[in-house]
Amino acid sequence: MRTKHRPGPYDEYLQANADDEAVDAGPADGLLSAGRMLARFGDVEVLVVRTRRGLFAVENCCPHLGRPLSDAFVSGRRVVCQGHHRRYDLSSGKEVGRPAAGPARLRTFDIDIIGDRVWLRPKTR
Repeated sequence: MRTKHRPGPYDEYLQANADDEAVDAGPADGLLSAGRMLARFGDVEVLVVRTRRGLFAVENCCPHLGRPLSDAFVSGRRVVCQGHHRRYDLSSGKEVGRPAAGPARLRTFDIDIIGDRVWLRPKTR
C-alpha cells in the first residue's frame, strides 16, 4: 500500500530555501541534549554547537594545524583549539585574541532547526 505524502515543515523550509544549498544535517535531539554534534556538508565535516549565546556551525578543522575541533572547549561565542589554544569566533569564524591575527578563519554555516531536524546552509559573509 502506498502512503500519501503530506506536506510538513521540511517541505516549507525547502521551498523557502530552494536557491540555497540547504543540507539536512540530522536529528536535533543530540544537539539539544549534548550541546554539540558532528554533521556533514558535502565533503566537509561540520561541528554544530549550542551555547547560551545561540546555535553555531563551523568546519570541524582548525585552520592553524588542521586539528579537529570536536573536542575543543566552547564558551559563549568562542571555540578554543586544543592544539595551540587558538581562539575563533563561532559566528564569524575569525581568529580572536591575537594582536597580529592573520588570515586564519573557520568556514561558518547558517543553522536552522525545523521540526526535529538540523539544517545547514553556507553562511554569506
